Amino acid sequence: MRDWILPAAAGLLTVCVLVLLILLIVQKKRIDRLTQRIDRFLQGKDLADLEQVVTDGFRDIAVLKRNMNTVANALNQISDMYALSIQKMGIVKYNAFDEMGGNLSFALALLNKDNSGLVLNSVHSSDGCYTYVKEIVRGESYVMLGNEERAAIKQAVESDNYMQ
Repeated sequence: MRDWILPAAAGLLTVCVLVLLILLIVQKKRIDRLTQRIDRFLQGKDLADLEQVVTDGFRDIAVLKRNMNTVANALNQISDMYALSIQKMGIVKYNAFDEMGGNLSFALALLNKDNSGLVLNSVHSSDGCYTYVKEIVRGESYVMLGNEERAAIKQAVESDNYMQ
């Protein structure tokens, strides 16, 4: 009964040695590739050069951080200015006088994101063209508005696509 233990153990040890040999070869290849990469990186460099590379890298990172802060501040300023810019528009063309054709008169509302801005009303008649501007604050005017002006403001306030 004991006669089979020795050959089985020898076979098992042989398999283990073969597996370990394969693992050793794989690890040797990995080490060789890593050594080649390190040699390429350090080619022509001594310890002082390597220290300079690392120092330069840290200096570059510090410069990038400062630049990133500058860009972030500029972006905040632009964002603040954008909030005040005209972002919404509404236009209503109409015929101011029955005898005139072509809907040559119009009311144009230009508003920022807070619905503040102006409404421009251009009335075209046979005598000429007259233009009126009224201030809009949060979608409301302190001056009486005509139907077309109210419609242009409503169109701008309700627009979901800016400048459309």
